[in-house]
Amino acid sequence: MSAQTATTTRQPDEAAAPSSAQWLVCRVAQEHYLIDVSTIKEIIRPPELTTVPRSPAWLKGICSLRGVVVAVIDLGRRLGMTDRAPTPKNRVVVLATAKGLGGLLVDSVQGLIDLETHQIDPPPPLLAAPHRELLRGIVHRNGRTFALLDVSRIVAFPPAGRD
Repeated sequence: MSAQTATTTRQPDEAAAPSSAQWLVCRVAQEHYLIDVSTIKEIIRPPELTTVPRSPAWLKGICSLRGVVVAVIDLGRRLGMTDRAPTPKNRVVVLATAKGLGGLLVDSVQGLIDLETHQIDPPPPLLAAPHRELLRGIVHRNGRTFALLDVSRIVAFPPAGRD
C-alpha cells in the first residue's frame, strides 16, 4: 500500500467525540463551576434532608424525590470549602448517574453556556487534592475562570475510613 493510499483511508479523530457541549454554570462561594447538561435530570429548591449517620461531612443528607431516594452532596464541602449559610438562591442539581440519582447542593445556578472541546484546558498539574481529581478541565471565558466538574467522581464515595 502506498503512502498516498494510507493517508486517504484514515478516519478523523474528531468523529469519536462531540466537538461542543452545553454546560450549566453554577456558583459555590465565589467560584464558578460547570456541569455537563447531559448529566442533569432537573434542578430543584433544596428539600428537607435526612442526615445519614457516620457519612462524610460533604454528604448533606438524603431526600425522597417522587419516591426515589437521592443523596445530596454539598458541592462546596466536597471541594474542601467550609460551610456556607443557606440562601434563597441555593439549588440542588439532580444528576442521573450510573448508580442512580444524586444531587449537588450549589449556592446558585447562573445559566447555560456552550463550549467547544478546544476551549477546555486540562486541570493544572499542581492543583491540590481534592480539586484535581474532581475536575475534567478549566475554561477561561469573558474574563472568568470556570472549573468543569467530573460528576462521576464528585458523586463517588471514597472507601471506608476516607473523607
